[in-house]
Amino acid sequence: MLLALGLLVAIGSAHDRVLVLLSAVAAVAAIPAAFAGAMYRVSGADPDAFSEPLSKVDALYVSVITFTTTGFRDISPRSSTARLLVVFELLSTFVAAVLAIVLVARRLRRRSAPAPDGTG
Repeated sequence: MLLALGLLVAIGSAHDRVLVLLSAVAAVAAIPAAFAGAMYRVSGADPDAFSEPLSKVDALYVSVITFTTTGFRDISPRSSTARLLVVFELLSTFVAAVLAIVLVARRLRRRSAPAPDGTG
């Protein structure tokens, strides 16, 4: 949430802010949704892959908990496949966060850079 607010502050025009906000919402929703689907399929193929068989809601819950790095540990990966899936989700979350931070830093650097003609 703080990252989204930082992006909104860093962006200049209202149109750009709307695009950034929609992109951030899509990214935040897409990563856990994709991994929830994968977790649900893994659990369906191997009911022992997680500490309990996952319903669609359970898979989404585990994915969101993993994405936010909360880690309540009430449902945990047990098989190698499930553990690798969790690792890939954590890495995807890290890459998305780093990318967002880099974009904000670039935008802020451009804002604070002097104008090319030396007037700013």
